[in-house]
Amino acid sequence: MTTIGPRELEFTGEYAVPVVGNEHLIAQGMARYKFAAQLCKGAVLLDVGCGEGYGIPDLVRFAHQVIAIDRLAHVVQHAATKYPTNRAQFLAMDAADLGFRGCSFDSVTSFEVIEHVTDYQRFLQEISRVLRPSGVFIVSTPNNPDGCPSTNPYHVHEFQVSELRSVLYRFFTEVQLYGQNEQRRISPLHDKLRRMDSMNIRRLLGHPRFRKLRAPLLRLLRSQPFEEVSPDEFLIAEGFLGFAPIIVGVCRQKREK
Repeated sequence: MTTIGPRELEFTGEYAVPVVGNEHLIAQGMARYKFAAQLCKGAVLLDVGCGEGYGIPDLVRFAHQVIAIDRLAHVVQHAATKYPTNRAQFLAMDAADLGFRGCSFDSVTSFEVIEHVTDYQRFLQEISRVLRPSGVFIVSTPNNPDGCPSTNPYHVHEFQVSELRSVLYRFFTEVQLYGQNEQRRISPLHDKLRRMDSMNIRRLLGHPRFRKLRAPLLRLLRSQPFEEVSPDEFLIAEGFLGFAPIIVGVCRQKREK
């Protein structure tokens, strides 16, 4: 008998969903989970904003136990069905009102969530409350170096590097910020054409009608297609924060309130 897995969530832009055309986005997200998992060995871990759950397999490989939460019940149910494991529990919960006792977790991860939260101060206060004094909080968010309004309708507030650092220091005494940069192989010809495309015509290649043309065209330009990008090609490292599309923060030693 053939077992049919759960249908993928609809991609609206609010959640990263592993459907055709999102390979680049998912590889980028998986790189963050792999980075975090190495810092959470043996931990009782809370993943805030687990989304459709694609990062859970990496977390459970290293953490002792994972509690994964998201605000929408059907999203959490999808994650629990698609990534079943006795090492993880999935719960529907508001990130700014965590239903756990204080000092419950060794580690908290939250990727691409804080920009969706209206009261991000409350969000961080709650994470600090449930984190143990010696725990680690790993967070990521899009970098908005110019402070321009977001083009994503689900993003309430996007941070500049200095702003995010200042906000995190209100809740933690140790804050280390990293930039996540892509190392995808782009040929000189492709790079030149991309710089000349001031009208961003290349965005049409993301349309379903033209998506099949994307990989052959990139190979013609001797560049690596998005579909062939792996998490290993997204480097998370110190430096170049001003140009990195994603900021990753590692926070320790929470401030006692």
